[in-house]
Parts: sequence; C-alpha cells; structure tokens
Amino acid sequence: MALWQAKAKGHLNRYKAYPEEAKRKGRTGAPKVRFIVDGQGYVIACELINSSGVRSLDKEAQSVIKRAQPLPKPPEELLFNGQITIEMAIEFSTLTL
Repeated sequence: MALWQAKAKGHLNRYKAYPEEAKRKGRTGAPKVRFIVDGQGYVIACELINSSGVRSLDKEAQSVIKRAQPLPKPPEELLFNGQITIEMAIEFSTLTL
C-alpha cells in the first residue's frame, strides 16, 4: 500500500496549487483528507478530516483530490469491494514554493 500511496501523493502534488492569499501571508499547514478511490483511479468521495487551521489550504486539499483525477490505478489486492479508502495529509509549505 505504501508504494501506491506514494505514487498517488506524487500525482496529487503535480496538481496542487498553493492558494495565493495563503502564500502571500506565509501560511503553511497539512490538512488531512480521507478519500475513496475506485479501481480505475476515480475519486468516489472526499472529506476533510483534520483542518490545517487555514481555510484556503483546507479547501485546496479537497479540490486537488478532485482536480487530479484519475489517480494512479490502485493495485487489485488493495481494493475492498472495488475501492480503497485513503487518509492523507496534503502539505503546504513555504519551502516548496
């Protein structure tokens, strides 16, 4: 699971956009999202489970999950009833600007 999750995180990072206001104010954070992915890499559901404390970062963490579809296809052995549930922190750091 760790290998696929690393691939998915790398894929998401290519689509991630640092919210302009948060960037300007030097806001950082790592909102945590839970999302369900089907066997083809499409997101069925996504929710924020831990806020970063910065609303725009929380919103972008959820938006990037939807925008980056399809994600890499999860390996068949990771699927349960044709889907997989993932919890992942989406990191926003001024070091990566």
